[in-house]
Amino acid sequence: MIPRPPVPPDFDKHASQPTDFEGAALLVAAGMVKLLVARHRKYGPANIARHGEKGCVVRMGDKLSRLERAYDLTPTCWNCGESYGGAMAPLAEGETFGDDSLEDAWLDGGNYPIIALMVRRGWWHLPPRGAEPPPAEPDHLEPEHEEFRLGGIIGLSVGRAAIILVTLAYVLLVLR
Repeated sequence: MIPRPPVPPDFDKHASQPTDFEGAALLVAAGMVKLLVARHRKYGPANIARHGEKGCVVRMGDKLSRLERAYDLTPTCWNCGESYGGAMAPLAEGETFGDDSLEDAWLDGGNYPIIALMVRRGWWHLPPRGAEPPPAEPDHLEPEHEEFRLGGIIGLSVGRAAIILVTLAYVLLVLR
């Protein structure tokens, strides 16, 4: 018989206890959705919209790195099997990731496939339940119109948007 692992210190002891596998899976999934909605309300859609599905892969990698460190796993190259540099020392006894727990890393890491599929299906920009609908966009923007919508996400004045674009073009030319 395989011994049961100890209950993690960040486990919600007040959550109902499942009596079967399906119930356990549903409780974990409900925790994932709760965290996903809380983070979406906190950060909005722009952080994911900026990089889409590829950004989800990167963020999943961040969570995987956190878990590798927590469990003292040495990352290895998928191609040659050799350990690669940059691995951090494992967590010391009692050390934490600040406000992010292992429970959070597992839940949040599991949310990125959900987010990627929502992006792929065009659902990522749906408003949170109960949120005020966004103001209607004008059919066209007149040159004298003070508001310019960049990607439908952030509002910038035309002048500020122009300054940002010129600065970005300059930086790209210099870094060539």
